[in-house]
Formats: sequence, C-alpha cells, structure tokens
Amino acid sequence: MKKLFLIRHGQTDGNVALRYYGHTDIVLNERGRDQARGLAIRLSHKPLDRIYSSDLARAYETARIIAGGQGLDVQRSRRLREIDLGDWEGLTFEEIKARDEELVRQWMVEFETFRMPNGESVAEFRSRVEDEIKNIIAKNRDQTVAIVTHGGVTRMVLCYLLGWDLSSFWHLCQDTGCLNVIDLAGDKPQLVLLNSRRVKP
Repeated sequence: MKKLFLIRHGQTDGNVALRYYGHTDIVLNERGRDQARGLAIRLSHKPLDRIYSSDLARAYETARIIAGGQGLDVQRSRRLREIDLGDWEGLTFEEIKARDEELVRQWMVEFETFRMPNGESVAEFRSRVEDEIKNIIAKNRDQTVAIVTHGGVTRMVLCYLLGWDLSSFWHLCQDTGCLNVIDLAGDKPQLVLLNSRRVKP
C-alpha cells in the first residue's frame, strides 16, 4: 500500500451526549453529514483506489459520501467495528462509574486484558483490528486506500502501524470527521497527518 487515509466517522448524537457506543448501530446527525461532505471535498483531488468501512451505519454513511465523489464502491467489514462495550453500550462514563465502579478501576489497571461486561477485551479488539489491517494492506499493494471507521479503531491502527505501545492509545485525540494520513511506500510507515479537521483542501 502506498498511502492510507484513515478516517473517523462523522458526528452522531451519541458523540454530542458523550455516550459510549461500540457495536450499537447509530446514524450520523446533520453535523456528521456535513463533516462527511467536507471530507469528500477535501479528498476529491486525491484519487483513491479503494475505500473500506466498518459495517456500522455511522462509518458506512461517512464512507459512502466520500466514495460518491470518487466513483467507488465501499467495501464493508465487520472487523473494522468499534470495540464491543457489552453492558456499557449507550452509557456515559459517569453512568458506567456509578453502576460498576469496581469494574472501572479494574479496567484502568488491566487495560488490555480487561473484558467489558458481556463485551470484548482490548486484546481481542486489538487482534481483530490488526488482522484486518494486515489483510487490507496485503490486498492493496501499490494502492492508495481510505478506511472509514471509529475512534478506537483509528487509535489502534495508528499504534499498530507506527509501532507505538498501547500506552499511547489514550493520548491520541481522534475527533469525529478527522483525517489521518500514513505514508506506507517506504521501509517504515510515516505519519503525514494526524487528527486533521479542515473542511477544505
């Protein structure tokens, strides 16, 4: 792969309310659609060979808006979904703490191995995301690819491709509708752009 455009989906009402949504399928709000249209404009002069997306609506709709300007179909993947938060889906952090304070403490200490109640562990999440990225890279040698997905996934991909320890995960800001660019043409991946939110090129 020559270059990867790594994109977080546009805004949802859940993002505005600071609620955690992993596998729950929620849609973009109007601001999110504006962000997607802005990304489409921004990428219109950067020809893409393929566009991949999480199969969840908020990522897929963002990807379809971008793909519309490129004449491409969006290839959806369940393995690009956000982490499965299980019983914590749809809750704010304060609500989670009030409900499961001891589990939250455990999560902070055992970040990678802790399993969300009736959900996924970060280790399982990391494994499926890294496997899918390896698969996409292997299928798209010498191609320019966009992946539209979720904030947790973009952080995980950045850590994986750039060789960063997972301690970097929480230090990476990934706003809705943001663009990251990674150059993969050389011997080592090069981070060209991080968490960029400009609407126009």
